[in-house]
Amino acid sequence: MDNNFTEEVKAWLDMPASERDYDKGALYLLQLSNNQIMYRNLSRNAKKHGDFIEHHIRKYMKFRLERLTHEQVQEMQKKVDKIAILRNLDASSEGSYASSGGENGEGNDSASGSTETADSTDSAVSASPKFKAGIRADHDLLPAEIQALYVENASILQKMRELHLTLRNLSLDNVACPDSERYPFLKELIELDKKYHSNWKAYDSFSMVEGASNVAEQRIIEDERSLQRSIYRQINLTKGRYKKSPSEALKEKLVDLYKQLASPEESLTEELIALGVLSE
Repeated sequence: MDNNFTEEVKAWLDMPASERDYDKGALYLLQLSNNQIMYRNLSRNAKKHGDFIEHHIRKYMKFRLERLTHEQVQEMQKKVDKIAILRNLDASSEGSYASSGGENGEGNDSASGSTETADSTDSAVSASPKFKAGIRADHDLLPAEIQALYVENASILQKMRELHLTLRNLSLDNVACPDSERYPFLKELIELDKKYHSNWKAYDSFSMVEGASNVAEQRIIEDERSLQRSIYRQINLTKGRYKKSPSEALKEKLVDLYKQLASPEESLTEELIALGVLSE
């Protein structure tokens, strides 16, 4: 089944009726039904038969969407099975961080656990404080927001284990649509794994040197912004004095301050020209 086509038709159905291209709808119905005679009759005035086209497309799409959802859930389940192995989700909350953190269940001083996600496998900290595999030797020197990623992964891993247990214990015997029951748990677990992976990557890759450099660079930028704001304030004060009592000294001061602006506002330039402080 062409999932792209299914999504395309679904998007057409989701449009307001007034915005739909019913000629395209007639073509969709032809592709779904393979009824050439019906298509020829509808295509003469597709818009006139809009309700008919929509009704029959929805009838065919019901079965396609159910099949698509089933295929999606099956694919998601495969990802979750990989995540369960990679993160050792069957371990209890007292299991080691190393067992869920690394590809081989091994942590080290400079790199935390896994830099893999379930998607890349085709290719967490435990709640217990005694498990520190994967923590950086310079952990206590890292910025608070980077340290927080390590801590956050402990709760993410625990939540993933809880979801995995829920999925294992989910009773589907008397459920009308098992896929719809499993879908939200599978989706949340996969999203949590992406966040878990993202946190580890940011934690492992953070450079103290680059971090310090970025802080210094940001400080320079803020200092420059502060200086520019100060110059604008001085210009406004001097400009007010100049309007009340023009003088060459005030004019020279305005010109000097204006030259210190990195990117003067156009309105300020026009105003100083109008005052005779700047020449056109």
